[in-house]
Amino acid sequence: MHRDLLHWSRSPITLLLMLDCAPDDPQAWPSLIPGSHLWPTSEPSNGGGYWLDEAPEPELAGQAVKVPMNPGDVLVMDGMTYHSAGLGSPDRARVMVTLCLRTPDELTGEAGPNEQLVAGSIRYEGQPRWRRNG
Repeated sequence: MHRDLLHWSRSPITLLLMLDCAPDDPQAWPSLIPGSHLWPTSEPSNGGGYWLDEAPEPELAGQAVKVPMNPGDVLVMDGMTYHSAGLGSPDRARVMVTLCLRTPDELTGEAGPNEQLVAGSIRYEGQPRWRRNG
């Protein structure tokens, strides 16, 4: 199980769009831990930090629940929620698209290499320590 980001201040809204799965196969459904978006952030270890097994209480994975999904269904969740994708099977693939939406980062003034501005504009506020007048 993982989170999509490490820190709540950059939390996106994550959308999981199920394109194809066996609706009667719970193995294909994603899992999430309800309320885990409110848990504290964890420090990265070995370049991680997104992973529940690196969090202070990895045994909380036992609180995960399966989310039944049919092809065409969309699961919308806070990106800080611990979750995992479902699995395919030898007989049938599980095909899902993940989309993350968040507000632009007003401190950098530009989109990252894997980001696309879909509406509005990026409002650059600058680094507070660089401001001269107010």
